[in-house]
Amino acid sequence: MILQDEFCSRLRAARKKLGLTQAEFGSLAGVTHGSQSRFEKGQQKPGLEYLSNLAEAGVDVNFILTGKHPADFRSNDNDQNHQQMREWISILEKVPEEKRLHAIQVTRSTIIFLVEEWQESRGMDKNS
Repeated sequence: MILQDEFCSRLRAARKKLGLTQAEFGSLAGVTHGSQSRFEKGQQKPGLEYLSNLAEAGVDVNFILTGKHPADFRSNDNDQNHQQMREWISILEKVPEEKRLHAIQVTRSTIIFLVEEWQESRGMDKNS
């Protein structure tokens, strides 16, 4: 029941954030005022068409369903990637200056090679 209550609360919050009445919000999604009211009270569950219509109208359906925005799904990966890059830079800073440029050039060449190989495996143009 907690998940349903959270869904109903987020659905209501999304509507209010847009400054719409239940009738107006329901109209965006192709349902009546009564159906919208029942969705927000947890008395009726909306279908996929309803959610699809909301998404097409620009409503953040991911947030309504999960409580997370799209950026939240990527943040852990981005944080981990940034941490790895910081570690790499820290290691690179320990390389003697006269060898650092060579290490950067080798790394750059390796990255370019890997990207081109990945693009080729997917039939993509190397300039994409």
